[in-house]
Amino acid sequence: SSLKTDTLIVDSASLVRLQTSSLSPAEITTLSAYISSDFEKKRHSCLDQVPPIDQMARGEFDDHVVRISRFSKRLRFYDKQIGKGEVGGFRKGIGRILSLWVKNAHYPKASLTVEIYTCVQKTNKVTDVIYSRILDNLVRRLASDYKVPVTLYFKEDAPSLTHDRFLQTDSVPIYFSKGFDYMDEDGTLHRCAMKIDNGAYGHLQEYRN
Repeated sequence: SSLKTDTLIVDSASLVRLQTSSLSPAEITTLSAYISSDFEKKRHSCLDQVPPIDQMARGEFDDHVVRISRFSKRLRFYDKQIGKGEVGGFRKGIGRILSLWVKNAHYPKASLTVEIYTCVQKTNKVTDVIYSRILDNLVRRLASDYKVPVTLYFKEDAPSLTHDRFLQTDSVPIYFSKGFDYMDEDGTLHRCAMKIDNGAYGHLQEYRN
């Protein structure tokens, strides 16, 4: 992976030992100075102050995806619109995230898994044609391209739970306002809010049930 340690957080005694040794991390942050440190400002910005993805600096979106996913063995994608069966844009959007995750994951590829949750409204039926289209053109293509198992879950949207779109790692849910059809063929990003939403755990559990 190309990621480096952002900072090494140490107590005062450890700081003295590091300063008198040959070890030289890129940046050291003491516990006493953590709250006002550049690292904490950057961490807080990542949580609360991320601009829409089309307004991010070059490479910033990919960097955020790597940071939120690399220590996760499983990614879950929740997007109601996939259930309509037109999956080309979703394959590109989800594929970009999977490509970054697989390349930078802390864990061996053999331990990685993907789940995709979508739905059909209660008044409609999932036709064999739509289901097969999603399996062939999205699920199996992603599994083949990135060499990770991908499981599709088709839910019924009885209480209209599934409007909001999320990416969920092992540690955090990330809200994607536009969902995963978020970029053009050339990689240009659309207007889409991307926010960590720690309050969504219960909602996503209900989605899966």
